[in-house]
Amino acid sequence: MRWAKSQGGVVGYAHSASGLQIDPSRAAQRLVNTLDRTQDQLLTLEETRQALLPLPFEQIYEDRDQALSKGELSFSMNGRPISCQIGWFPK
Repeated sequence: MRWAKSQGGVVGYAHSASGLQIDPSRAAQRLVNTLDRTQDQLLTLEETRQALLPLPFEQIYEDRDQALSKGELSFSMNGRPISCQIGWFPK
């Protein structure tokens, strides 16, 4: 590490990434707090157009009401494969 520092590098001890997982409930609440312009505790397609969602909008909303609830967001983050898409638009 001394050699890398002397060369101007940023160094630190290696880690195993343990503890970097998310709490789906808290992450869902953060998304709603950040994106919910109408303050109705639901996210519409329009509110999420530029958002980084864990899955495409159409795969998250389970009840087909055209809005994402905190529960649906939390479920989408809980153990499903992540395929993040920015700016997803329906066909």
